[in-house]
Amino acid sequence: GMGSVPVTGVVGALVATEFLGRARNHSWWSLTCACGKTHKATQNNLRRGEVRSCGCLRLAYISQAVTVHGYAKTPTWNSWVIMRRRCMQPTDKLYKYYGARGITVCDRWAKSFKNFLDDMGERKPGFSLDRIDNSLGYCPENCRWATHTQQVRNRRNTTMVMFNGVRMPLAAACEQSGLAWHIVDCRMRRGWPEDRWFLPKLTARTRINAKPVGK
Repeated sequence: GMGSVPVTGVVGALVATEFLGRARNHSWWSLTCACGKTHKATQNNLRRGEVRSCGCLRLAYISQAVTVHGYAKTPTWNSWVIMRRRCMQPTDKLYKYYGARGITVCDRWAKSFKNFLDDMGERKPGFSLDRIDNSLGYCPENCRWATHTQQVRNRRNTTMVMFNGVRMPLAAACEQSGLAWHIVDCRMRRGWPEDRWFLPKLTARTRINAKPVGK
């Protein structure tokens, strides 16, 4: 069960924006739908999953039919949903790497898929949503559609880190530490503390073959 619906919580295509109070023995919430419309619903309706949009999704949301302005379940729609869930929904498996680390979605995009589409345009095949500065959140100024290769190059060259007391690009720090870039990048995305990003990688074979000093 959802328990209490948190303000700015995500419920289907809806974002809870304000608790309106109790009336007729029900707790009422004001929500903004993915299509941009405002909607009101009771706590019980939301908990039971009876309300998941302002009505624009109807049964087609469940059947995966294309509805909301013709974009539901398209690659562009999926990118918007994934972005919003990983930053705003603590139950999402990726939340610990995004929302829990302070990565946010700007209000303009959090409340409206239409705004996201207007700002970003449609997602092309082979592209995904990329944050130009990985320390910042999702907003028009910090996002673009990019290929996997472009995203990897971006993280290597634009992500700034501290190594031996000096702030430098991630690629330079990896070169100086002797660690492969993908190892450090994986540690960063898993939420490791910064002071552990460049620790030497001890494999099981290294530990097994290690000999005491002087012998």
